[in-house]
Amino acid sequence: MKEKLVPLLVIAFSILFISSNAQEFNKKDISLCFYNVSISNELGIMPNKAIGDSVFKLINTVLKDSTELNFNSIDALKDKVPYLFGFPIGSAKKAAKSKISNNYAKIVVEIQPVGFFSNNTSTSFKIAGIGKENKKTKTRIKVSIDLELYNDNGDKIKEVEAKVSSKSKIEVDSKYFEVGDFSFINQVKNSENFISIQEIIQAATIELVKNYNSIKAN
Repeated sequence: MKEKLVPLLVIAFSILFISSNAQEFNKKDISLCFYNVSISNELGIMPNKAIGDSVFKLINTVLKDSTELNFNSIDALKDKVPYLFGFPIGSAKKAAKSKISNNYAKIVVEIQPVGFFSNNTSTSFKIAGIGKENKKTKTRIKVSIDLELYNDNGDKIKEVEAKVSSKSKIEVDSKYFEVGDFSFINQVKNSENFISIQEIIQAATIELVKNYNSIKAN
């Protein structure tokens, strides 16, 4: 009986070991300790909560579908690290002290024009009684995404970045981008046929996934 039991225990231990090492991160236990979406002033777009939420949702959806990475709610570390305009701006070390998650992450997104760009006629409109300028810009767009991952002690264990640019100019209308509704995206077109910043963000996230999986393989 003991001779049969030992191999079974070895097999069970081996399966457990493989399973525990197959995923570097718990699929439901990564919290953002720092998140920022930076948009060049030249595009005439003022970053706001709607844009930040939509960009995060877009990135998280792509990562969740293509990797083991899946982030908790953006408010997971509320009252544990500093927040600005509804987004965490804390350090991984500070976040780790909360013991809320096994892993933490920092995401920085930069959206900027490439090279020379031209502005079309601008008009004014108001939101909630506050005057704002509706700026239309035609330019090539570059989106950069930097992702840093930390363990439960707040030590950095991986960093991945991706950069994607449109090859042709697209029209950026600050009025529509500020709404933060990216639900119209159905598929990614090649970089010569991008029609919106949102599509470029999605393409940059897919590139991020490729780079992440490449690092994992090595």
